[in-house]
Amino acid sequence: MIKKILIPAIFILVVSCGFQPMLKEINSTNIKIKKIDFLGKNQTIYQIKNILGLVEEPNSNGLVITISIAEKITVVNKTDSGVPTEEKLTISVNLIITDNNKNNLLTEGISESSRFQLSSNPTDDESEKNNILNELINIVSQKIKLKLFILSKNLK
Repeated sequence: MIKKILIPAIFILVVSCGFQPMLKEINSTNIKIKKIDFLGKNQTIYQIKNILGLVEEPNSNGLVITISIAEKITVVNKTDSGVPTEEKLTISVNLIITDNNKNNLLTEGISESSRFQLSSNPTDDESEKNNILNELINIVSQKIKLKLFILSKNLK
């Protein structure tokens, strides 16, 4: 009986509390961006650009953003015969944001990594690497959005 009352009460409290994700507020119109430079692997750059959705306004007095991206795969574990059994995929991003007068507003390193077991099937391993890479790119992109959101709030 208590569960029948408690569960709907908690649901109503959570729904009516006004919770809204913080990153929902950020969009490309909140921040004036004069120029964005991406450095790194083209496919990764393309994915991050799409997730961020930032728009350059070359004639504005906006921010200049440089995003350097690096991917690294390292062997974590091997068998006694030297065959890799586990690898670690790391994505590192160096984010530099300056204003129109080249004053440094933010320099931040963002890194995410994930380990995965290798199988005897290279096709499965490659598919797993791509899934993990996409997940890491998404996480890093969300962290970049958060940094831009906080910076935009501080500049107002």
